[in-house]
Amino acid sequence: MKSTRWRTHVNTLRKTAIIDRSVTDDMAIRMDPADRRAEILDAALRAATAVGFMRMTRDDIARAANTSPGLVSARLGTMRKLRDAVMQHAIKREALQVIAEGVALRHPHALKAPADLQARAVRSLVR
Repeated sequence: MKSTRWRTHVNTLRKTAIIDRSVTDDMAIRMDPADRRAEILDAALRAATAVGFMRMTRDDIARAANTSPGLVSARLGTMRKLRDAVMQHAIKREALQVIAEGVALRHPHALKAPADLQARAVRSLVR
C-alpha cells in the first residue's frame, strides 16, 4: 500500500520535472512492512537450513535477505522471538530439516507441530 503511494508520488514528480528520471530509476522502492517481514522470514528459513537453526545469526539472515541486521531486528525482534518466528514459518512451509532440529532441541513450537510432521522431519534425517 505504502509503496504504491510512493510510486505514484514519484511518477507525479517525474511528470512535473521536479525529479530527474535518472535519479529516481536507481531509487529503492520501500516495501510494505508485512511483505518485508515475510521476505526476511523466507531468508531466515534458508539460513537456518544452510547453517543450522541454532547457529543462524542476524548477519546470516540479513545477507540472505539482502538487507541490514538492524532491519532484521526491527521486523523480528530478539533472537528468541526470531527463532520462534522461524520455527513457526518452518512448520507452515514444512521445512523438515529445521523442524527436526527444533524437535531435537525440544523447541516449544516444534513440539506443538502435528505429530505426523514431527515424525516425517525426524525420518528425513535418518535417510
